[in-house]
Amino acid sequence: MARRTGGLFLVAYFVFPSMVLGYTEFVVGGDDGWKAGVVDYSAWASSYTFSAGDVLVFNYWDTTEYNVVVATGSDTFDNCVSTPNLGYYDSGHDVLELTDAGNYYFFCQGHCDYNDMKFMITLLPEKSTPSLLRAQFAFSFCKTPLSRFLPHSFSLLSFSGFHKSIAILRPDRFFKV
Repeated sequence: MARRTGGLFLVAYFVFPSMVLGYTEFVVGGDDGWKAGVVDYSAWASSYTFSAGDVLVFNYWDTTEYNVVVATGSDTFDNCVSTPNLGYYDSGHDVLELTDAGNYYFFCQGHCDYNDMKFMITLLPEKSTPSLLRAQFAFSFCKTPLSRFLPHSFSLLSFSGFHKSIAILRPDRFFKV
């Protein structure tokens, strides 16, 4: 029975990872995505509460025109200065995991000044994952080597909310911020 329960938890992890691990995935700009002149990104950001462990997804189709810059602070953000920065992304589907509480500043280098394509968020400390889920997760993986579940497109990362010997699988498409 324990084996079946662990297998169900593994399926739930891959199908509904945010429910299992307690993070929320936010698509920046909603259905409109990361596009100049369409969304008030400051208003969009102010309508949500962000916590450490949450994920921001930036979707845009023109990678020559759009990008995502993570500013070093309010001065570089206010003046739309792209260097130095904490990160520069231009894949068209940038998935950023927010790891530490604090203020984060995002903008598009080419559209920051005249289209106000930028926003700031305050990241709260990590949400707590219910202890039952943590215990089930630990039990599920302790009996089987993680390498059996590790496809080539995934990497193994530690997770601060669990016991040190427990790890989680995250797709390589994630960038840590």
